[in-house]
Amino acid sequence: MALERLQGLVHRFWFASPLAFEDWTKPTANEMNANPTNDPHGLIFNLTCALDTDGTVFDLTDPEMDDSTSFCQEASDSEPMSDNVEVAYSFFRATDEMKINDPDSWNTAHLAFTLLVWRGIEGYAIMSVGEAPDSPIKVGDRLKMARVSTGWASDETGSGENVRMLQEFAQRGGVNWNYKVEA
Repeated sequence: MALERLQGLVHRFWFASPLAFEDWTKPTANEMNANPTNDPHGLIFNLTCALDTDGTVFDLTDPEMDDSTSFCQEASDSEPMSDNVEVAYSFFRATDEMKINDPDSWNTAHLAFTLLVWRGIEGYAIMSVGEAPDSPIKVGDRLKMARVSTGWASDETGSGENVRMLQEFAQRGGVNWNYKVEA
């Protein structure tokens, strides 16, 4: 919401199990909207409201190139070997796992903690730009997806600041950038 006020842009962020999609290269609107209440037993989770705008990163950086040589070959193939995606979620820590005004609903920050604090959890980090954080995905929306694995999350603390946790994801090779949802 802060970016909406400052730049007029709205970002939505999800974390999804590898089982959330029949074909992760062509996610459908139904698959993206399969867990609108963020039920902890679901396969896809909207973590937008739990993420801190300062520490969250979702970007393509310079691609990996083969510019190495051996003693028997000249340098390099000018084609990128792989896309280089940098993804990190900085999420707020919650002291109460349930929402204060709704005891039947999980606090999104605590949900992010339960999903992202452990090392070795594989899934998809997903971002979309342009709609309200809680609006469903619809045909025509564009998604940026990266297959990732969690590392060791680290606490971020500062005097007079909310406690946050940073999860810097490891890449797992799958990138689906600017996919236009068709069905």
